[in-house]
Amino acid sequence: MNKNSSDLIELGELIKPHGLNGEIKLFLYNKKSDILKRGVKVCLERESVLSYLKIEYLKDFNKYKLIKFCSVDNRTDAESFNQCKIFLSRKEFPKLEKGNFYLVDVLNFDVVDDNNCNYGKIIDVIILPTNNSILIDYDGKEIIIPIIEEFVKLFDFDNKIVILKNIEGFLK
Repeated sequence: MNKNSSDLIELGELIKPHGLNGEIKLFLYNKKSDILKRGVKVCLERESVLSYLKIEYLKDFNKYKLIKFCSVDNRTDAESFNQCKIFLSRKEFPKLEKGNFYLVDVLNFDVVDDNNCNYGKIIDVIILPTNNSILIDYDGKEIIIPIIEEFVKLFDFDNKIVILKNIEGFLK
């Protein structure tokens, strides 16, 4: 795994140690994600310093997860990972059934309507309790569009575009 590689996907942030045995509170951007598991090797980054660690275990803890790495066995070691960002190689993501995709796969897609009018690019995906949304850079303004059938007509992975409908109300 190489941090300079474009295949690393940021999944969350380590917050602070929990307890004395090396557990660390983890804030996952997608709370529903189950991609991090025992034995998975992740990349951690803090102030441009990279560490590669293997997950010993992961468990739920209030609104966070508690993560324990194989080589981190006490609070002092865990403290060195405060505020680290956690990444996973895209190659480590499980294969999906045909027709499914990871939200990260639509980043940088062009956003168009049925008339092929271009509205910019997808710059981020936002995970919300009610529905996921895409964040679009539209002429220097950020616009959030819910990923629901009422607004999203098609994700075209061959052409790297998303076709929207009923977009006019978001552009004001």
